Amino acid sequence: MTPLSGCTCTPRRGKPKVRLACELSHCSSEAQIERQLRNARKQHDVANLAVYPEDRTCTAPTTARIIDIFDYVSRHHLTAPDGTVRRTFAPELTDLQHQILDLLDLPTSLYIAT
Repeated sequence: MTPLSGCTCTPRRGKPKVRLACELSHCSSEAQIERQLRNARKQHDVANLAVYPEDRTCTAPTTARIIDIFDYVSRHHLTAPDGTVRRTFAPELTDLQHQILDLLDLPTSLYIAT
């Protein structure tokens, strides 16, 4: 089992059942994402995804790698001195990010809606 990174339910020492439940939830979520992506790739005849640097392809990307692809996607707000938002700069998604969202059946509005 991989250690939890950033898990908000990590218990204090002496609570192994809670820790196990968190690990199980974490692994189940990762497996669900990987399975959904794998099935969508089969359905849409996508053999490989270029998820590595220099557009190297991968036949079975892990959830961690998929999440890393979206790591630097961010929205910026230009605010006035009084705190009101003057302008919002929506992120620009790459073709690969659009492809992954399409395969996972997630709307791009999750990232680009203002």
